[in-house]
Amino acid sequence: CGDERFEYERVTRDLTPANWTRFRLYAPFIRKLKITVSLDNYDTLIQLCMHSNGRLLLPHLEEISIEFGFSEGDLVSAQESQEIFEALLGPSLKTIECRHVGQGDAPNEMALPFFDRLHGASSLQTLRWEGNSIPPSAEASLSSFLSKPAQLHSIEIQTSNLSSAIVQPAAQIPTLAAAIFSKFQDGESQRASPSFFASLEELECYGTNTGVNAALQQISAPQLASLIISVTRGSQAIRDPGLLGSLRNRSSFPALTALQLNDYVPSEEDLQTISSLKNLRRLSLVPTLTNLEQFFWPARAVLQLSQSLPKLEELVLDNGYGSSVDEAISLPELECFARHCPNLKRLEVSVDARWTPDFQRPLHSHSGLEQADIIGCWEADEHGLETAQVIHQLWPNLTEEFLIKKVSSEIDALYWRNIWEEVLRLRRIKATEALSRWLCI
Repeated sequence: CGDERFEYERVTRDLTPANWTRFRLYAPFIRKLKITVSLDNYDTLIQLCMHSNGRLLLPHLEEISIEFGFSEGDLVSAQESQEIFEALLGPSLKTIECRHVGQGDAPNEMALPFFDRLHGASSLQTLRWEGNSIPPSAEASLSSFLSKPAQLHSIEIQTSNLSSAIVQPAAQIPTLAAAIFSKFQDGESQRASPSFFASLEELECYGTNTGVNAALQQISAPQLASLIISVTRGSQAIRDPGLLGSLRNRSSFPALTALQLNDYVPSEEDLQTISSLKNLRRLSLVPTLTNLEQFFWPARAVLQLSQSLPKLEELVLDNGYGSSVDEAISLPELECFARHCPNLKRLEVSVDARWTPDFQRPLHSHSGLEQADIIGCWEADEHGLETAQVIHQLWPNLTEEFLIKKVSSEIDALYWRNIWEEVLRLRRIKATEALSRWLCI
């Protein structure tokens, strides 16, 4: 129970007689429910069905999270599944989340009654499904539900092979603002027909390199502001000239301001495409880390992004890549963001501190930067004073809690504490000098 009004319940195992009595008593007041459908609470589920006797057991339930614990070998009939969902899924539900965690695919005996029951969820705003696959008959029921007028705001379908029969009707939902689709495969996505999402603002896609690229080329969303792309690990072995080819046609996503690319090393063509998205305010690139000795970002790539995206407010360049250490971006070279991205407030990038002593000239300060995580700043411990001087010049308003969040050891943490103490010392000196000049006026 969540609070004294019994608005939240969790049922993961069979209820004791006392808890069962309590559950029946407070069922009309429950607003949120998390329940596991498995052999561990099979008896309780049957009790629920018998007690409801065809009527809605939880008339005011608004949110439900269902976790299938059954595998294909478990015995549960389609009739039993239908009775369970009739007792649990009603018209007042606004959020339905369903996950199948058993071995193999979700049994048709459970998936089909679940999707059939969605047709009665007239108030549904958020739908989430996660499982290895959706059986064909259940897919047809889901597609039919999505094809009808609805007030869905958010949909998440995570399955082993996403069908265009689901994506296309989802595109017709006039209120849909956020969608997560996975998993786009090569063949299926290439057969997809064009889909126009009139109101979609957030989209997340997961699948193979070729599959996601082909799928994005079939999607048009004039209101889309945020796009997250995650690539199946290993699918880059056979790669297209550029995963982001669909973004070159900016008429498909003219309102895009946030882009996140996971588990993928961007090609030169991809970097050029990203650089052409002049309205980007948030950019996150997280390549797959395949070689622990090459986790920096090349200077040319970082400089290109800074010079091309003047409206950036947040930039995350995680798990860097490169062919040699000599190509790595250095700490002083991060001055490029002070010159070209005045609105940048958060920066995360892997840099090389070896060349810090070679930079003796004054640096352009970036007073607007509030958070900086210079991941794996190589050999900063050997150039602590120089590193502190660069940080002091570049980021005068930086605070300690946002500096170097991913230290790898206690020794590294000690190095950075010492560097930060030096930064504070330099700030005190500057403040004293400023005060002295003021008093002399």
